[in-house]
Amino acid sequence: MDRFIARENLHIFRLRLKTERSPDVRALLMRLIATEEAELSKLEERKKQERPEEDPDRTQAAE
Repeated sequence: MDRFIARENLHIFRLRLKTERSPDVRALLMRLIATEEAELSKLEERKKQERPEEDPDRTQAAE
């Protein structure tokens, strides 16, 4: 899964969560959101490890 898909999934899940009334479905959506956020953070961390020179925090600290 790439970052774009993870972000799209998060957006869709959050929109659905706003209008959903069923407690079971809301619980499922919250679990899905937590899972997608974890996956997105893994992807972000992997990208930083592959390309540390593009890290904006390091670029600003060097200046």
